[in-house]
Amino acid sequence: SVVNCLLEDSSGILWIGTWNGGLSSFNPATSEFVHFQELPAHPRLGEQMAQAVFALCEESNSDLWIGAQSGLFRYERNSGKFLRIDLPPEVDPFPQLPRRLISIQKEEPDTLWISSDCEGVFRLDTKSRASKLFKFGDSASAQPGLRKSSFFRNLFLDRSQALWISTGNGLHCLDGQNTRIRHFLAGASISGVAEDRNGNFWAGTDEGVVLLDRLHGTSRLFSKKNGLDAIRNGPLIEDNDGFIWTGTNRGLARFDPRRESFHNFDASDGASIGGALFAIRCHDGNIVFGGRNGMVIFDPRQAGRLNTHIPPMVFTALHLGDREVPLHQVFSQRDQSKETGRVTLRPGDNLLGVEFAALD
Repeated sequence: SVVNCLLEDSSGILWIGTWNGGLSSFNPATSEFVHFQELPAHPRLGEQMAQAVFALCEESNSDLWIGAQSGLFRYERNSGKFLRIDLPPEVDPFPQLPRRLISIQKEEPDTLWISSDCEGVFRLDTKSRASKLFKFGDSASAQPGLRKSSFFRNLFLDRSQALWISTGNGLHCLDGQNTRIRHFLAGASISGVAEDRNGNFWAGTDEGVVLLDRLHGTSRLFSKKNGLDAIRNGPLIEDNDGFIWTGTNRGLARFDPRRESFHNFDASDGASIGGALFAIRCHDGNIVFGGRNGMVIFDPRQAGRLNTHIPPMVFTALHLGDREVPLHQVFSQRDQSKETGRVTLRPGDNLLGVEFAALD
């Protein structure tokens, strides 16, 4: 049930990468799942490690690129085969573990950006299979380098083709010429980023949602003081109306950039996915969040039609044990709102039943 990554392909099929459950596809039109567990085993750690899928990307011919616990794969849709793609070996700081690929972004026409949680970020030419690794390094050196981080998270290509790298130690940006890396939000644990329709740039952190000024490096934090009812944020996605949605440890939250306020959705709204790990917006405007307890698909316009009216509540019946208490004995007046009702409990009255109607 742990959903690590999501992809809507060009035909509208939803692909789901899971933890130890392999790869699945979901057809929203028929609500049918198909499961693929044929990823090749890792030579050292066996089948189980091959079934942890972290990243998905679609090629122009509808083939899929898959980043997994056991490396990089290409799924050929016509043949139904999974092909392992070897990346150049580097000094592995954890030789007992396989190379885990966390995120994949496609840069047209023939480039893939692939993050490895221990080594850095690969740039792969999908035709020649030549690759280059951007490793951890000194940000003051002539070569672009990444600050030391505990691990990598998502990759994101903005409209200028700059690559944004979310890590456990801030946000890194590799410019479109691949010559310079800039660092933002040093020390912050970044769960994901999003670029809205107006060119504003948003980052999710453990403290809340950050609006980032990419030119000057300044930022504004929106958190509990703006109504966010969570202590940890997940991925970010913009809906078609300009609202920013984020996954939280309690469910989902919708941020209104105009009012600078949040509305929170929890288990009572159907948003209980155990902490969000990934999010996408589909072609029809629906949003999908995947988390530790599965995934949720919803229409943000329907979910956003919030009824803030507090309805008047009227008691219709009271029970003590197996006997009904006449309401006229509880309320001395017919209008319950004018005088508080009173019920006297005797020894042994350990079961009180209340029936009520909320008028709306």
